[in-house]
Amino acid sequence: MNKSCSSEISDEYDEYPEVTQDDLNRAVFRVGLKPVSSHRQQVTILLDTVLVEYFKAKAGENDWQRLISDTLRRAVEYESLEDIRDTAGVSDRACGNKPNDADRPGPKGE
Repeated sequence: MNKSCSSEISDEYDEYPEVTQDDLNRAVFRVGLKPVSSHRQQVTILLDTVLVEYFKAKAGENDWQRLISDTLRRAVEYESLEDIRDTAGVSDRACGNKPNDADRPGPKGE
């Protein structure tokens, strides 16, 4: 009968080498056999100082740049929902919003 091993496990004899950031930077991530591009892209953008200070203060000790990314993503998702709503013919009134003057027929003020 086979008994389980009773020897202690030691980090000294770990068979896998430590993965470094350099290793990760060189890695090619794949789904199946197809390489997958990163879902993030590094960019350089000039923002108003007031915006940077706002997001840094709002993020606290968290990543303020990720907070900007999340905010932009929500704006895009909201805009996409607006587009879907417009193409479906759903009016502002049906969504609980007041209609804009631009939505009213005829010249303004009629």
